[in-house]
Amino acid sequence: MMTNNNIRVTPKTKKKKKGKPFNTSFKNIQNNNMTYKQDTNIRPLQKEQNEHSPNNNISEINAFNLVFMGHNINGLGLDDFKLNILMDYCTNKRADIIGIVETNRDRKYGKFWNKQNAEYTSFWTNKDNKIKGSGMCIVINKKWEKYIRKINRIGTYYIEV
Repeated sequence: MMTNNNIRVTPKTKKKKKGKPFNTSFKNIQNNNMTYKQDTNIRPLQKEQNEHSPNNNISEINAFNLVFMGHNINGLGLDDFKLNILMDYCTNKRADIIGIVETNRDRKYGKFWNKQNAEYTSFWTNKDNKIKGSGMCIVINKKWEKYIRKINRIGTYYIEV
């Protein structure tokens, strides 16, 4: 066994900030004989964030708050029901960027969807020739649209904005 006496490992320590814990509330949801809990208070209020500031004389404002979400929609189906439910949920959670995979739709559908939606814009890949499991899109809140420079699509399984 060989050891090196020149190497010294020290654990890193982190200081924990003291403050009021965030208010977490859960809502029981029953659907098809299954019960699960959904966190209904993901983001704390700005007022609560200001209370946690180390110096209460100075109010800290969080001007940059970006929320990402992702979902495997497992095919959109013939109508937009799944997509509308997902987008309602994302809107309620104030999501800024949403990645959706396995859409089974092509770019032409994305152009049509963009005309119907006032709050979000989307970028889609084409679907594969197979029946299921291809196609994806990135949905971006229009307040971030001005920062988009380039959309790069490689095949049906990769997109970057």
